[in-house]
Amino acid sequence: MNMKGTLVFLLGLINWGLQAQYVTDVRISPSGDHEACYNVELAYQSEHSSKLASQNYRIFYDASTAKFNRESSQLLLSDDDYLFSVVQTNHDIDASGVGQLSFEEHLGFINATVLLNDIRLDGQSLDQASGWTPTVRLCFDPTEDSINPEIVLARKDLTASYGRAFVELSVVDQFDAIQSLSIQQYYDLER
Repeated sequence: MNMKGTLVFLLGLINWGLQAQYVTDVRISPSGDHEACYNVELAYQSEHSSKLASQNYRIFYDASTAKFNRESSQLLLSDDDYLFSVVQTNHDIDASGVGQLSFEEHLGFINATVLLNDIRLDGQSLDQASGWTPTVRLCFDPTEDSINPEIVLARKDLTASYGRAFVELSVVDQFDAIQSLSIQQYYDLER
């Protein structure tokens, strides 16, 4: 390998190493003060602090126990820095035999985005000491005989057969560059 090839290879490794250092866990948890609402929360795991950038949340839920309530759902980050939008919802689709979710015969899903308005804005700081950082609250109208719905965060190894959109997150690094925020662990809401 010549010098130019070696340099390109090393720069590629450094870039890969920088991108790989931004890691978080993500969970769905009951919102303590809002009945039938659940927060999407992040627990930042990386050693370098960063600022939360844009996010995409694809969530699957058991439509036999609840129906998504768009009007009650909301952004939990500063609305001066971020814009929250529910892009798509579908309720009670029969996807029997398509994948491995226990509620696929009554599949509901939500696709929501959170956009960082400008990378020069303050935004939500992330560091290991932050604990769980709530990003959005998703609310549901329970059915008459429902108990807590089962809610699953979309990811390749579990939900790819239902669609190609997954939970995708990004951060603004210390150089004001947008980097992918990798998800280490998913914590779904189970009945």
